[in-house]
Amino acid sequence: MQSTLQQLQHDLAFHAKRRIEAEREAGGHLASAPRPRPSSDSESVTPLRAETTAAQQRRVADPDVLSEAARIQRARAAAADEGLSDDQSVEDYGVDCEVPRLTSDSCLADEVAAIAVCMAKIKESAKVMYDTEAAAPSTSTAPWWSSALHMRDMKASAARLDYHARTALSWSHRSREQLLLKAVMLNNVSVSTRTQLLDQQQHWQEFQTRLRDGQETVMHLQADIARYQARVQAEMARRAALQEELRLCSQERGLVDPGEHNPLKAELALLLEEREWPSDTLKKDASVVLDWLRSVSTTLE
Repeated sequence: MQSTLQQLQHDLAFHAKRRIEAEREAGGHLASAPRPRPSSDSESVTPLRAETTAAQQRRVADPDVLSEAARIQRARAAAADEGLSDDQSVEDYGVDCEVPRLTSDSCLADEVAAIAVCMAKIKESAKVMYDTEAAAPSTSTAPWWSSALHMRDMKASAARLDYHARTALSWSHRSREQLLLKAVMLNNVSVSTRTQLLDQQQHWQEFQTRLRDGQETVMHLQADIARYQARVQAEMARRAALQEELRLCSQERGLVDPGEHNPLKAELALLLEEREWPSDTLKKDASVVLDWLRSVSTTLE
């Protein structure tokens, strides 16, 4: 921007110098021209003098037009934002920046980055204003407001600073809306999570209650099993004792061999011996079976 302003000042000085020289040439030409004589030739001299004046005015106006166009172009370039020097001027900074609508794809990081860019541009505009003030202080004999270029720089920088400040404020409001939306979403998620945690805690308590009940039931069943096992063992011992008595009784009565240890043979022998048979044939068959039971080689299962 400083180089642009310096070039603009150089162009203004150059065109001002050319304008002064053109005016001097025009004045010298008029002074050296012969006075018109009151004769009939005055009518022919008047058009010539008008053409000379028009040509001089065109020579003076052309540098003015070029200087004005260059000055406007350079002022626009100095006031415009980065990359927008062709289509954005000081007046364009009077409008508000259009912030995109809030959508589901909006990201808070992008909004913070946009605010950071605006802050950087605000800092740059403030630096330009500071440099302008430093180049022509207010306490000097030629303050900055006495120069049209410095005034233009100040106005352009102030407009640019105000524009980016309003843009940063708009993005700040947008980020606040984004934060509020995120806060509402997080609150909803928090409420849902809290409800789920309470439900899970209730389910866990119910499970713990059922687990304790199941453990108590298992303990009762184990106690019953131990009690029934003791009773079964007692009955088994009693059965073994009875079978031993039957075996001894059968051996004493000579119904089985003395070396026999099978309680089934002893029990069968006692049944055949104690039974009263209705016929002699059956009694004879029983005697045959008893003789067969006395054999040691006979096994019963």
